[in-house]
Amino acid sequence: MKRMGCLLFVIVLLVIGYDQWRIEQLRQEVRAISAKVHVESKDSGGKSGSDLVTALAEAERHAKNAKDLIAKKKPGQAQAELDKALKRLQSANSVSKDIVGDAAEFLGNARDRTVRTFQKAWNDISEEAKTQKK
Repeated sequence: MKRMGCLLFVIVLLVIGYDQWRIEQLRQEVRAISAKVHVESKDSGGKSGSDLVTALAEAERHAKNAKDLIAKKKPGQAQAELDKALKRLQSANSVSKDIVGDAAEFLGNARDRTVRTFQKAWNDISEEAKTQKK
């Protein structure tokens, strides 16, 4: 019985260690996502674009400028401002899709590895219990 208790204690320690290791990996992934949000990205035109937050702020600024130009009855300039706002929104959309895709892939892989680890631990515990009964 003491042997089973020691084995269970070792398994619990291994699971806790594995959890801490996975938590550190998740922290690194969050740092990487944060870097993608707050670092410059490349536009499709090859020019250096802004991060997600800046792109959204610029889109808002261009939309407000367009609204003011419409009020002043300058539709050509307003259209140009709206085109700039649309371009910034598309840039922000691209960055956000990259972030979501990377995070989803990472979390899916983490879930799969966790399931495999617990299944293996369960099988090991079951095998140990079977050998003790005989």
